[in-house]
Amino acid sequence: MSDVKASTTAKRLGPNNRRETRKKVGRYTTATKVRCAFFAGQGMTAGRIAEAVGIDQGHKVRSLLRSLGINLLPESKSSELLVLSLPRETLHAVGEMADRAGVDPRTFAERVITMMVVEEATVLRNLIEDAGAHEQP
Repeated sequence: MSDVKASTTAKRLGPNNRRETRKKVGRYTTATKVRCAFFAGQGMTAGRIAEAVGIDQGHKVRSLLRSLGINLLPESKSSELLVLSLPRETLHAVGEMADRAGVDPRTFAERVITMMVVEEATVLRNLIEDAGAHEQP
């Protein structure tokens, strides 16, 4: 009986007695799951992610990501994704302020930018003018 089991295991092994690297976990390969998660982080919609990775329908991508604990950004025709590169100290400060305010850092940053640019634009204009005045000799 052990000979049968050993020969079955040998058939499952790939070249040089290694297991196959493109292993499927569930319906999709790990590489497909990683690509979907990456594209979701880039702000792509479920439909665009599906096209990029070769899945036939967007709702399947949304379901896959949900099973991984990843939520897609809400689709809105009135908003766009803005990706910022900030120093770690700044991100840490935003996170601490968001915790004190009782909201997640993303929502906190959205509120601050909206307040500075839309609601209190005069303050932002004054800051820009002051910075320009200090840079000129």
